[in-house]
Parts: sequence; C-alpha cells; structure tokens
Amino acid sequence: MADLPRLTPRMLRTLERAREIANENGQQVVGTEHVILALVDDSNGIAGQAMRSLGIADAVRATVRSIIQSEGYKAPPSRPAGEAK
Repeated sequence: MADLPRLTPRMLRTLERAREIANENGQQVVGTEHVILALVDDSNGIAGQAMRSLGIADAVRATVRSIIQSEGYKAPPSRPAGEAK
C-alpha cells in the first residue's frame, strides 16, 4: 500500500467516535456506516456542516441508524480486507 498522508487530529477524533458508535451497536469492527455517523455528529467538521446546510443531516443519521439496527444488516467482517484467515 502506498504511503498515506498523516491524519489530522479531527480525523483521529472522528475515527475514535466511529469506533464508539460501532461498540454502542455491539459491533467489533468499524465500517463506513460508523464513520458516516461520526461525520454527521461532528458539528465543526466540513462534512457535518455540509449535510446540515443541505438539510439532510437528520435524514442521513436516521437512515444509517435504521440500517445498522435492522435484522438484515450485515456488520463489516471481523478481519480487515486482505488479512489471511
């Protein structure tokens, strides 16, 4: 994998919040759905501001929460992609 740029403190906080959201939902792996919820919740971040400005933040939050709490939801795999079994 190519060298990735360093993460900003805000991004590190967002990823930590995503981990908390996953844990709150009984999931052991953080997926994009958890990151989306963390971005919506970040009142100072550009993504959250954009969603609020467009009037979609509440709908995004409700839709993602509804999906991850549904019976048909498949949590992200327990192993990172590409990791040997």
